[in-house]
Amino acid sequence: MKKFRTRLFVLGAHLQPNAGAWGLGWSVTQRHFEMRLPVDGSVDPDPDPEKHHHIRVIVGSSFQKDGSLHSKLAPELILEAKDFDQAQRVMRLIGAGYTLTDMMLPDEGAVAVPDNPADYPPGSSSEMELALRKGSATEGYFRAARIAAAASKKLVYQNALAKYFHGFRLAGRHWMDTHPTYGERISTTTEPLLYTNYALAIIAYYSAIEELNAHVKASEKCPSKLADGSWNPLVLSDLQGRLTALGISPRSTAIWMLRGTPTRIERKHRPPEGNAVRWARGMVRDREIPICDAIHYAGLLRSRVDRVPGG
Repeated sequence: MKKFRTRLFVLGAHLQPNAGAWGLGWSVTQRHFEMRLPVDGSVDPDPDPEKHHHIRVIVGSSFQKDGSLHSKLAPELILEAKDFDQAQRVMRLIGAGYTLTDMMLPDEGAVAVPDNPADYPPGSSSEMELALRKGSATEGYFRAARIAAAASKKLVYQNALAKYFHGFRLAGRHWMDTHPTYGERISTTTEPLLYTNYALAIIAYYSAIEELNAHVKASEKCPSKLADGSWNPLVLSDLQGRLTALGISPRSTAIWMLRGTPTRIERKHRPPEGNAVRWARGMVRDREIPICDAIHYAGLLRSRVDRVPGG
């Protein structure tokens, strides 16, 4: 196994030296750094080689008895993999995990850099040196590494995570956009390019649900809903059983965002009933709905994404 620097630095509560993530054939641990500045303020006279190119994200500082300043720096995620190609695959998986946990896109240009320059791929020295000068720090990277580690053990999880990631790339929103007061208003559009982006994102997102076998399974002979609008007990029981097998309680709920005035499709196909969330007021009509109802309504939206308004 070889070590690779990810240039991903961890902030927050996951700073313990033994904290890590163990995937299928690879692992991620944290390399901790400390920096001691002499009394005269000059640079560290004997820097640890491991600190070379380290992004100086200071998480705590204190003055020592000799007057020097001692600082603890954010730990870097260090990846252990069999070779460079596997390391790059893991980096992409961590990036997808970060999108899931933090609702933000990672730096898609991030490269795993061999810890030992002798392991650089042929002709890549300049690329590796450039990658070492880059870096970012956030609490989310550690969670993302653990998501990636769990996903690595089953191909179906990796596929679902990849589909979610591509859906987010097409039309994902930063988590701040969901804020009821400060978030950006998200509305429907008839502009073909934007509409298509949203449509493809819905397809990708729902495909992730299907990948996990967590979708509604119904047919013309066995519809999901009865004539009065209630669930078909057979279809509901089947969905609840598959959710339970995934470790998801069928009694769990989801927050369904409803912002602004009701849209045309919302008026035609009413979203599931639920309880208004505590921040709902005015044009913020978010509600908490049963997880099975949320999946069913997502499937309804998925089945109508090809009907472009005005087309």
